[in-house]
Amino acid sequence: MGFFSKIRRSFSSAASMVNANELFKKERYEESANLLEKCLKDDPSRTEAWNNLGNSYEKLDRLSDAETAFKKALEYHPEAHLTWINLGNVYRRLERHEDEKVCNEECIRLQPNFYVGWMKMGRLYRRQSKHHEAITAFKRAIELDPNNWALWVMLSEDYMTLGQVDLSQEACSRGLNLRGQR
Repeated sequence: MGFFSKIRRSFSSAASMVNANELFKKERYEESANLLEKCLKDDPSRTEAWNNLGNSYEKLDRLSDAETAFKKALEYHPEAHLTWINLGNVYRRLERHEDEKVCNEECIRLQPNFYVGWMKMGRLYRRQSKHHEAITAFKRAIELDPNNWALWVMLSEDYMTLGQVDLSQEACSRGLNLRGQR
């Protein structure tokens, strides 16, 4: 294939990516997935396309396909912390908690200051009834995003579960005050 043919195909692929993203925003997930699949036939190394395809598949409840797409994205770009979070979401929905934990841990390793990774870890610990660990994870998320009212409320719930009423009320009050400021 000649140089100009490659450039033309690259521009076409980029336009397809933009169109697929617009379709996704409009909740037209099947059309978005179809367009991304075509895009990946032309250039299977497009990490963003694999990640977006995984998101479309997840919205379509095609969780096995979503897992495959996210894993393919990670083959090309293993440092993509958002892809690790996305794959972890699929594992959460599949109730594969150990796999979800690995994904959350990898996200945190790659981006230790990304509050969402800590929040996801806190939620996982909560589902496993590991409330002390959940509190630690939520506190770290709050350090990174102290004005996030939802994090304070999540922290409050775990304190309450452990019978730490004063700490629960304090955290809940902080969360509700922040929510009122929005």
